[in-house]
Amino acid sequence: IWDINEHFQSELGLHFQSNSYQDESFTLPRVKLHYFIGSNKTVSLKFGQYARMQNSEFIVPDIGNPDLRSQTADHIAISFSQAIGADWEWSVEPYYKTMENLPLALDEFDVNNTNLYSGDVSGTAYGVDLLVNKNLSNNWYGWVSLSYSKSERTNDLSGAKIDYYADTPLVFNMVFNYKISDLWQGGANFTARSGQVYTPIVGVQQNPDFEDNFQPIYSEPFSDRFSPAHRLDIRFQRKTNFWGLDGLLILEVVNAYGYKAPTSIDLDYKNIESTDDLLIKEEEEGLDIMPSVGFSVTF
Repeated sequence: IWDINEHFQSELGLHFQSNSYQDESFTLPRVKLHYFIGSNKTVSLKFGQYARMQNSEFIVPDIGNPDLRSQTADHIAISFSQAIGADWEWSVEPYYKTMENLPLALDEFDVNNTNLYSGDVSGTAYGVDLLVNKNLSNNWYGWVSLSYSKSERTNDLSGAKIDYYADTPLVFNMVFNYKISDLWQGGANFTARSGQVYTPIVGVQQNPDFEDNFQPIYSEPFSDRFSPAHRLDIRFQRKTNFWGLDGLLILEVVNAYGYKAPTSIDLDYKNIESTDDLLIKEEEEGLDIMPSVGFSVTF
């Protein structure tokens, strides 16, 4: 970390990593440059290079390609932050990320299909994060964040581009905590996000491998999205004393209104009798309302 002058500060770093399985080594730079505007505003420019070994199922022999190289990425971001008095601060950070050598499953028409996978997928991810934070004063503190992002993948062999299956354009978080008394504190955490993308089923066809069985006809990959997911957690805690040790009694309700987000669809095979029966079954993921009581001791 180097204070260049009263307005500029730089942070320079190198990250080294290696793996013996594929005999790879990476020396990855990380750079930050901060520009201070007065005593309460900061503009920061950040750049970093990253590498990650492929998941094991893509590189072990027989089911993967042991010659598949690690994934690499370049990440650049610029941020602006401002403190407002002693209690409030906010920041906004746009970012852009490129990824290379992501795994591509090879089909029977690919020349090198005996390798099972190649590194012919590239990707981009970009977005902006907004954060507003309130420090503890007047018996409460908390923060609110809103993120917009877009994540895409490109087949470098065919040029086809699709949304990444985990693409989540909007994510909202709100955390609130209140000091009720010297002993009690309560709070809540609310989160909401765009629904997960999925590939719609548009029809039913006979299964050519199994007589009197059916299989789905799919639309374009990841071309539709489930309804938004959201959850509210509520927590209260009370300071206590246990055998002379400081302790906390914790009362918590996870998923306070019991919402479960839809995450996948499939045919309702049990009730399909012909190709005219387009019957869809939707799967949900999430917790039921889950109250809990906990206790912690500090010693």
